[in-house]
Amino acid sequence: DFTSPPTPGYRSVRGAPPAGFPVAGIFDPSSERVLYFFSDWDGSRFTDLTTWALSLGDTLRWERLETLGGPPDRDGASVIFDTRRDRVVMFGGRRANSDRPPNLDEVWSLSLRDLRWLRLTPTGEQPPARFDHTAVYDPDRDRMLVFGGLATYPTALFADLWALSLGNHPRWSRLEPEGEGPRGRYGHAAIYDPGCPRLLIYGGIDTLGVMGPWYLPPGDVWELTLRGRHRWQELKPRSGFSIPSVWTGAAYDPVRERMLVGDPFSLWSLELDVPGALQTSRPGAGVEPPGRSTPGLASSDPVAQGKALADEELRLYDVTGRLMLTRRIPDAAAWLDAFRNGSNAEAARLAPGVYFAQRRDRAGRATGARIVLLRR
Repeated sequence: DFTSPPTPGYRSVRGAPPAGFPVAGIFDPSSERVLYFFSDWDGSRFTDLTTWALSLGDTLRWERLETLGGPPDRDGASVIFDTRRDRVVMFGGRRANSDRPPNLDEVWSLSLRDLRWLRLTPTGEQPPARFDHTAVYDPDRDRMLVFGGLATYPTALFADLWALSLGNHPRWSRLEPEGEGPRGRYGHAAIYDPGCPRLLIYGGIDTLGVMGPWYLPPGDVWELTLRGRHRWQELKPRSGFSIPSVWTGAAYDPVRERMLVGDPFSLWSLELDVPGALQTSRPGAGVEPPGRSTPGLASSDPVAQGKALADEELRLYDVTGRLMLTRRIPDAAAWLDAFRNGSNAEAARLAPGVYFAQRRDRAGRATGARIVLLRR
């Protein structure tokens, strides 16, 4: 059962990471915080990775962690939290600057005891370099599982599955599960479900072609059973609604046994033990962040009154959820294309980095997009 949970109340956050590329993030359960990794922007180039922690206590606060050593600039990497060794393990990504070759196959670990980075040198057959893939931690087998991703120069779309053992002598091995698995993809989401146990893959982009307005992301859900012989199987929840499925975040909720999937504009849950239809509900109580509104709730909303909008509405957010600009324009898709290409005034004004756009068409339908602004 895939539903939209009630929206919790929004809380203010103190401090903020600098402008730049958000590389990856992970929840640190031992310290009740979220760790996030950024490639900072110094005005001309992306610099080495910095590590930030968002405390989840009574006061939400960003704090930069002073680490020792570390990998150079990148984006599109994956991270897992290795609970046995109290460390973060990062794999892959691509150079955030225009350096060649852009694709990375490095494995790094960050000890949370002394905040020291260490580059690992696993043995075995090495997976091809990639970015925008997914990785999960399999604690029962003490390994990291990596699926999918993308490479450029030359371009490749991956549908392969790899395991990295996490002991004293890490080793890569390629897995060949039974059954027909998901198509190659990138920008998807993945979680580890300990109840079965299994790996769950959701959504992503399954083409290397130009994604015009006609392209429909797959939005499919796959499970890889991890007990005994590994086997792929597609799960087919039903829905009459548009669930965000590209560059979404995903997490396992152990209390309610569900997968949470979300983007900056909505949150959904997939009940892992109850088959059924996908449903939606209007977000519940909670204060919206400044500059955001819930379409259709206010009586003055023209869409709620059955009226078409004269123009499309576009909102642009940075990675911290801060509203950067709002526009009412005849063609939001054309504006977004110009922004991606760096050919409009807003692209020249804003710092390079990752932004999230929310477009609301004349019929009131809302869609989201992730935009990487490389250079002015």
